[in-house]
Amino acid sequence: AVLTFMSIPIGLVFGYGLGAFLIHALETEHQRLPFALGLPTYGFAVAVTLLASLVSGLIVRRRLDRLDLIEVLKTRA
Repeated sequence: AVLTFMSIPIGLVFGYGLGAFLIHALETEHQRLPFALGLPTYGFAVAVTLLASLVSGLIVRRRLDRLDLIEVLKTRA
């Protein structure tokens, strides 16, 4: 969770830069695309990232709760 919260601002900055670079790289004499990135886009990206992180954390937690520690400790490598 800490790593996710630390990486969100960095990802937003890199995402903005990548989007601006791609729009500039795809620009030709005959075709231009506007670079329109607003707050709803950032909000959606953050929400999806947090939701995916939460779901994956819950899946790991569920598997750990079902783990039989006695059997794991008895297993020989």
